[in-house]
Amino acid sequence: PGMTFTHVDLTGLEHTPMRDAPIVTDRAHVRAMLNDPASSFAIAGMRHSQGGQTALENGRLLITEAFNGVRLPPSSPTDWVDVDAGAVWSAIHRRVAELRLSPRVQQSSAYFTVGGSLAVNCHGRELRWGTISQTVVDLEVLTG
Repeated sequence: PGMTFTHVDLTGLEHTPMRDAPIVTDRAHVRAMLNDPASSFAIAGMRHSQGGQTALENGRLLITEAFNGVRLPPSSPTDWVDVDAGAVWSAIHRRVAELRLSPRVQQSSAYFTVGGSLAVNCHGRELRWGTISQTVVDLEVLTG
């Protein structure tokens, strides 16, 4: 009762009944969703992960693809990029290319989200700079 859809992972092997899948757009929206005491959550970006990591039986699936800002610091744009969890790597590429730059380390696919890269599926590595996780300067975790 109350379930509205079955989440199927990329492989088609994992089928999980879930309540709903709201699309979150910003930090305030995420916080409002997390403050719902009657809900448990899973989080998904572009939904490329496999094995059911982005599903929680009877829970809500917060879709982050619209929570996708990419910001460069005005003082020193070559030091870091501030991104939201739903930003895909291709958006970062486009933004830093305006300054004739590129990321030192990046995900193997430009269509994965940064949040998903850090949470589930990090395939990015560069011999001189290490893994994507080694390039994280600050990580804001939103809680209810």
